[in-house]
Amino acid sequence: MNANNQKVFKLKGSKTPLKSKLNPNIKIMVWGGVSYLGKTSLTIIQGKLRGDEYHKLLKRKRPEIKSIFSKYKIWYWQHDSAPAHRSLKVKRYIKNWLTKSCLPHPPQSPDLNPIELVWARMKREVESQYPKNKAELLEAIIKSWEQIDMVYIRKCIDNISDKMHKIIEREGNLL
Repeated sequence: MNANNQKVFKLKGSKTPLKSKLNPNIKIMVWGGVSYLGKTSLTIIQGKLRGDEYHKLLKRKRPEIKSIFSKYKIWYWQHDSAPAHRSLKVKRYIKNWLTKSCLPHPPQSPDLNPIELVWARMKREVESQYPKNKAELLEAIIKSWEQIDMVYIRKCIDNISDKMHKIIEREGNLL
């Protein structure tokens, strides 16, 4: 959360005003899932998310994920090409315990993944609150996740098809 984009103006010859850094270099990793039918609760990740930790997270979240899709036999899982997502153990777990349908996702294509649009919106909302410490940052992240509604999530999902067509028209170039 380093959107330290506030400017300080001073008169020529005067001292620069003392200013505290509003967004210190604090990082909090989170995991959440969205779908047209619902969203998961947010999980705060301690440390770095590696394959084994992601596998454990999916096991803990399985009941919640399955309840979102309880009315459907076939539904699709999508995540990006993060190293933890590429773990064979994770791929097997998703296929055996969540869904057999996992969508391939091209690397470096956040515009084709609805959750990335959600993260971007959350980041803007969190940064606009200028959290000063880890506790404020965590509170802002949780509040932002809770405020993301299904209307917005569905809009993100609905727009993916249009984006795919535009990317194909542009032969894979940036939009």
